[in-house]
Amino acid sequence: MDCSSGEMPTIRALRPTDFVSLISFFRHDAHREVTAPLWPDMREGCDGRGCWGFVSRLITRGSGSQVWLSLGNGGVRGLAIAHPRAGKLAWDVEDLFVAESDRSAGVDLLEHLAGEAARRGARRLFLVTRVDGDTARIASNAGFVHYTSEILYFARLPAAVGYDGLRRARPRLRQDTPALFNLYNAAVPCNVRSAEAMTMDEWLSLERGGRLWAPSLGGSRQHFVWESGNSLAGWLQITFGGKSQHLELLVHPNERAATEEMLLYSLTQTSPRAPVYVTVRDYQGELASLLEALGFRPAADYLVFAHQLAVRVPGRALVPVRA
Repeated sequence: MDCSSGEMPTIRALRPTDFVSLISFFRHDAHREVTAPLWPDMREGCDGRGCWGFVSRLITRGSGSQVWLSLGNGGVRGLAIAHPRAGKLAWDVEDLFVAESDRSAGVDLLEHLAGEAARRGARRLFLVTRVDGDTARIASNAGFVHYTSEILYFARLPAAVGYDGLRRARPRLRQDTPALFNLYNAAVPCNVRSAEAMTMDEWLSLERGGRLWAPSLGGSRQHFVWESGNSLAGWLQITFGGKSQHLELLVHPNERAATEEMLLYSLTQTSPRAPVYVTVRDYQGELASLLEALGFRPAADYLVFAHQLAVRVPGRALVPVRA
């Protein structure tokens, strides 16, 4: 920021009186979206009527969201929204917009969000950006570390996929939790687990939404598992949106030969009436190759960052990170 005017930037919570300034910021000022639009909100930028819809969502946002503005020189410098995941140990930076001429507002807002999340007991704050060196620098300057990358694949299936002869999965049960945590530890690289979850309560808190996972007969999110003796060979999550559906698949390293079969079975649980999206991380190369062979194409590339808000000490205790 150009501080020659003597005015220092201010960060504070959003107020109802800010909406006119916020609409002006989106419609008339040059701004950049640091966070990447994720499924199911695969919008392209934020302007005109699209921005009015975004501002309208702010008015009706859930009570758990934290919305902060950076103000200076008589106007809005940036906007940030963060929301806790289930269990409150992990938070996401859902949206971050900054003025093109003042990228420091993004760093200030991210540092402020990290402090607010830590004060509320969070251990990690996550941020997802496009593969863009400029936005990545904003994240790095605010203390975030890039720990993995993702590709979002997309396809419209021409017809329903049959499951004859495929290795079937069953719905996840409450007693599967320890075995699923073991699967996570086996299938996910150490550096990723260190950034995301090292204990079972941290892993459970990675669940998005307002509450921890529990068995359910309905809902927009379904979990399936594949058994292998007394352990689990794979895990599938299907999330249904209004106009599309999203898959996440995790396969045990000892079961890699069954990846294609598990993927095909996963597609049997989707509808051909809506496009299918699949998130693939950089350590899931085999899954990416199989999707491309089936006609899936990349829809977006992401960088995933984490800010550690607690440090581990020798007694397995956690203490807040002090600035």
